[in-house]
Amino acid sequence: YMFDIQGGGVLTPGKDKRLYFQLKGPNRQGNPVLGQTDEYYVRYETAHSKVVVGDNSFGLTPLTEASRLGRGVSYEHKFKKIRLGGFVNFPRFYPSLKRVISANGGFFSGEKFKLNLGFLTKTFVTNSSTMLMTVSGGIMPFSWNDIKFEFATGSANGKTAKAYTFDFKIHHKPFNLFVDYTRADPNFPGYLSNTEFVSSGVSVTLLKKISLSANYYFNHMNMALDTMYANAPYSKSMMFSLGYRFSINNSISLSVNKSTMEDMSTAKQFYYSDLMTQLTLTSRIK
Repeated sequence: YMFDIQGGGVLTPGKDKRLYFQLKGPNRQGNPVLGQTDEYYVRYETAHSKVVVGDNSFGLTPLTEASRLGRGVSYEHKFKKIRLGGFVNFPRFYPSLKRVISANGGFFSGEKFKLNLGFLTKTFVTNSSTMLMTVSGGIMPFSWNDIKFEFATGSANGKTAKAYTFDFKIHHKPFNLFVDYTRADPNFPGYLSNTEFVSSGVSVTLLKKISLSANYYFNHMNMALDTMYANAPYSKSMMFSLGYRFSINNSISLSVNKSTMEDMSTAKQFYYSDLMTQLTLTSRIK
């Protein structure tokens, strides 16, 4: 047998106070209809605050703790331009972690500027611990430009390591550019370690008829994933595309894509490269 009781709704006529809950259990093996794991949580939200007690996905930032399922409590409160929060998490699906505690805050001014500070400590089943600090934020200097960043540092076993990421975008016709880059030291004690990730691309439209684009993607990420997830493969790809619109309803494009994929598991299941050329004809009727 297994039960699942969940519900929620607004508590005031102004709809500024909301309550949600779920009671599901007990744990079951195999493939039961309602899932394999139990979940018990209560979430209460107002216009300025949110508190969660029970099972939840707790996280701070993509570099330190992106998403860790566990049991605990989290609280967040927003003032006019300041946000404060924190959580205590006892992970359920990461055997080496016993407890994660975090405190964080941020300053924001609409969508133009955001700055976040965070502190996190992890305690392992061996009773050893590690501490991490992070600074992240975003700035939109123009309506067509967006910049996001994070820098984190952590210490474990007397050694200090760092990780950083930035995301840069320009959307200004007829030119588009994006660069997303992440790097983490081999001994960085966060959610990522020994990681390098690049996702970039550029496109331009000439004379309103000719379009050129190029993309480069490189993924060598090592994530401290819960046991219910699989590790991401190593992958690399490059793509070039040329398009020509010879009328308002008809266009033709040619693209070339070269990619490499490798399984990162201990017992590798695949390692291959492929080269694909694609010719596309598009015609719009009515």
